[in-house]
Amino acid sequence: MDFYGDPVPVAMIESGDILVPLRSLTAFLGLDYSAQNRRVSRSEVMADSVHPGMMRSEDGSMRAQLCLPLDMLPGWLMGLDTNRIKPELKEKLLRYQREAFKVLWNAFKGDIMPTVQQPTDLTPAEQILAQAEAIAKLARQQVDFERGLAEAQGKHQTMAE
Repeated sequence: MDFYGDPVPVAMIESGDILVPLRSLTAFLGLDYSAQNRRVSRSEVMADSVHPGMMRSEDGSMRAQLCLPLDMLPGWLMGLDTNRIKPELKEKLLRYQREAFKVLWNAFKGDIMPTVQQPTDLTPAEQILAQAEAIAKLARQQVDFERGLAEAQGKHQTMAE
């Protein structure tokens, strides 16, 4: 897989997950592999998701490597501190992190932002309908939030008694 000019090796496992070796990622970004291995191990989310994977190394031999699922890569990237890497690699990491934020936003924006057609494409009645649907969606979210809050408060009161 090519990521902004860096050849990132990947492997697909039986489940269909795509794995990326942590060692390659740390090498591209000039990070200490041991420190990143410890960081991944400390993260409950990432530690549960890592896989030992057989990957071809630069010398052509197959070696066992700690691998992150590709879908964990944005989270791993966002946790990196740009002030703790070599200055000449800072812009590369920032570029990776910006891309990770875009991926995350694109994954959730449909749940957050109501989809509305451009007003120029809609008749007046369609515009009113689109606004009403957006308001109804926001109202449903508010009702769900208030129910969750009331339930949490009820549990808190029961525990206090």
